[in-house]
Amino acid sequence: MKPTLRFGGRWCYLYRAIDRNGDLVDTMLSKHRDMAAAQAFFRSAQSTTGQVPDQVTTDGNGSYPRAIRSTLGRRIVHRSSA
Repeated sequence: MKPTLRFGGRWCYLYRAIDRNGDLVDTMLSKHRDMAAAQAFFRSAQSTTGQVPDQVTTDGNGSYPRAIRSTLGRRIVHRSSA
């Protein structure tokens, strides 16, 4: 399931980061669902927390593995819920 919503009359993708306690860390709306958007979101979430996560769970979009490696590093465990 793609997390899309209508905002200001336009469809956009919702990116959100939730910590291990279930608390919302960061959100981002994007017109695109691609590697550049994923990288921007991972940078934003990392900047908000000041930490690099141990693992990231995504919905399985193909751009996420490369975006995670290039933005957060190769040691991050990536899980997919898809």
